[in-house]
Amino acid sequence: MTADEVVIFREDDRLVVVPVERRPSLAEILSQLEPFDEGLPNVPDPPTQPEDIF
Repeated sequence: MTADEVVIFREDDRLVVVPVERRPSLAEILSQLEPFDEGLPNVPDPPTQPEDIF
């Protein structure tokens, strides 16, 4: 068995061992992406205005 982790459960009178496939980490997925060369638009971010809530 090549898996690092398994799921073990009982089915009737048998003990079943099922290997769990390893999912890639976020770092591995991001390392495979192509660089993003498009520029991003400027988004206006004005300061908030005070509100009278009482």
